[in-house]
Amino acid sequence: MWRDPYAYLAEFTGALALAANGERTIGVNIDREADFEIYRLVHLATSVNYRVALADQDDRLLIGGIAPASNLFGDGQRPFRLPGARLIKRTNQIRTRALDRSAAPNTIRQLFIGAQIFPAPPFVIPPWRFAEPYTLEVNFGAEATDDFAQVPANGSAEGSIRIPGDSWFEVHTLQISRTAAATIQLLTNGFREWFRSPIHVDLLGASDFTTALNSSAQWPYELRPAKLLPVNTAVVVRLADLSAALNSVRVTLTGLRRYY
Repeated sequence: MWRDPYAYLAEFTGALALAANGERTIGVNIDREADFEIYRLVHLATSVNYRVALADQDDRLLIGGIAPASNLFGDGQRPFRLPGARLIKRTNQIRTRALDRSAAPNTIRQLFIGAQIFPAPPFVIPPWRFAEPYTLEVNFGAEATDDFAQVPANGSAEGSIRIPGDSWFEVHTLQISRTAAATIQLLTNGFREWFRSPIHVDLLGASDFTTALNSSAQWPYELRPAKLLPVNTAVVVRLADLSAALNSVRVTLTGLRRYY
């Protein structure tokens, strides 16, 4: 059995945002290719003063009733960790019901973090001789040392980096610094998504790079299990600005170079 880190997103945004004291249920479809195990829960909301109920498509409850969202969802830097994995079968749904109690319109994003389950890995893994810690950086900004230009206001940007040619790379954490709000998607070789949908960077623990308070390095986004990338794999980073201003975003992938 092979577990590949993955995440699904539920968004109560735009036309789906909660009205003051309103409620809505959203179904998150699980892909046909693999079952999904949920390990951690994270949210980002205009107000965390809302209630939540979780079930699957067959009305099997993920929680016993309706609970305050702050009892079940952590933030991007301090996620709520389930005591065990909760399995959602392929082609099923995660159904999340949100009920606002803030008495004001409420925009909510919920991230279900876990792993896809496959019968076997998609490649032959060699026996490792040794490993050493390593990082890869993909930087979008206006400094001379940045790899790519800033993300345009309300626009998008894409950049990539390639794994060294003499080792595999096992990604354990992501650290993200940003000037302002943005979404991110990572892809292996430009097509294999790391998340089902582009994710608000703050759901992944992003921090303002101008301050050391609650820096992303102190509370990185964990890939559990680690993301294993073969020799010469290209990691593509796609960003979209949500701030209506030029946006610098810098992404660090931390893990192990594994030699064989």
